[in-house]
Amino acid sequence: HEGGDVADEPATAKALAGYLLRGLDCGALDAGEVTRLTGLTLARLQGFAGPRRGDLTVSGK
Repeated sequence: HEGGDVADEPATAKALAGYLLRGLDCGALDAGEVTRLTGLTLARLQGFAGPRRGDLTVSGK
């Protein structure tokens, strides 16, 4: 088994998406920048992150 640059584990994708969404929620990250650098829309990030307490977050509004 060889290592690579791609995080293809479902748990890793979920954790990274959640990390980015928390950054967006607190204002540390800009949505346009995240979309540009990841190629993912906010909706796709939310899909990867799975269920969240959306009523308590900026991205959940």
